[in-house]
Amino acid sequence: MENQTNQQQSIVLLIIFLLALATRLLLAPFIPGYVTDIRCFKGWADQVAKVGFSRFYSSDMFVDYPPGYILILYPIGKIRLLFNLDFNSPLFLLLVKLPSLITDLATGYLLLCAARKAKLNFSLSLLLILYLFNPAILINSAVWGQVDSFFTFFVLLSLWFIEEKRFPLASSTMVYALLVKPQALFFFPILLFALLENKNWKTFFKGVVSGLVVLFLVILPFSWGNGIYWLIQKYQGTISSYPYASLNAFNFFALTGGNWVEETHPFLFLNYKTWGYIFLLTISGTGAFLFFRWKNPYKIYPLSFFLISSIFMFSSKMHERYLYPALILALLVFVYFPHRRILLTYSGFSITHFLNVGLVLLYSWYNVFHLSRYSPYVLAISLSNLLLYVYALYAGFHLFQNKKPMTSKESQVLSP
Repeated sequence: MENQTNQQQSIVLLIIFLLALATRLLLAPFIPGYVTDIRCFKGWADQVAKVGFSRFYSSDMFVDYPPGYILILYPIGKIRLLFNLDFNSPLFLLLVKLPSLITDLATGYLLLCAARKAKLNFSLSLLLILYLFNPAILINSAVWGQVDSFFTFFVLLSLWFIEEKRFPLASSTMVYALLVKPQALFFFPILLFALLENKNWKTFFKGVVSGLVVLFLVILPFSWGNGIYWLIQKYQGTISSYPYASLNAFNFFALTGGNWVEETHPFLFLNYKTWGYIFLLTISGTGAFLFFRWKNPYKIYPLSFFLISSIFMFSSKMHERYLYPALILALLVFVYFPHRRILLTYSGFSITHFLNVGLVLLYSWYNVFHLSRYSPYVLAISLSNLLLYVYALYAGFHLFQNKKPMTSKESQVLSP
């Protein structure tokens, strides 16, 4: 009887994943996405397939992505050249979006594995897997064509390995995530804190070495003839190329009228850039304090959520999509701390994130890329995000108070 039940559950899950894939395959080839990003990904795929790795960054083409994702674009470019696909064909568009579509599903599977590990019941696991149909997730990969789900998946893998104290694998996956998108740097404190808390210098050394090995293997094909500092210069150039308080990110700075305002613009006796640094130091210090005070094996998930949501809300140079990892992290928090407050936080941020990204994408189709700093949409959604953030802190405070790990018998939706 139990085997029959397990078989039925596996069939239900297979159908859900196939429907999630079908939904993405129906959307991705026919919606142009964010034209600037799609044009870049297509151009980079073409360029690296034609000139190879060593000459890619030395060309005159604008490239603000590190090499981790260029490796993924290489076979896509080769396929286009091999089959002579039209640059503007739906099939080439699908190929460019495909890595994110795959990691959407992989993230859903990782979430399911976490639910099984925490011994959540099947009904609750099904509720979590609806993440695959969350409009805030679909719009990023299948519609916009961005790669946030790709780098987020490797961040999640790293957190999974940290939880299991497999630190060499944790370092490797986190470094690769950083080589895909610089935003992975926001999660490095969690890895560092975990290594320090482990109090094993041999393990610490193994973690550092494994991360350096991945770094070396990824950048080596791109490094011939480019000197030894080209990657540092690439990251510096990427970070310094967006000197604004907010880049369509509906956060605290946008709420104060800082959307597309130079970060050197005065704000409350200082400027947005200085306030961003102050907030960043405060967030990092608070994260460190909570990490070493909280004796819970699953603390890495709420603390990762705290870091990414706080940095999105109170740092400069934030884009509209940078809150994306907080959504899946909220669900992972719920897996190990199943309180309704967490689901409410996830639902609220899903709505505001979808509206934020959707508005930016919609305006881009009319060649409007900078939303007005005093737009009622910008101000209303920014205020909603701030209120949700305060509510998330309230929910997190109650999690921190419950310092004991959750047991399998407690794996149910608890009262708020």
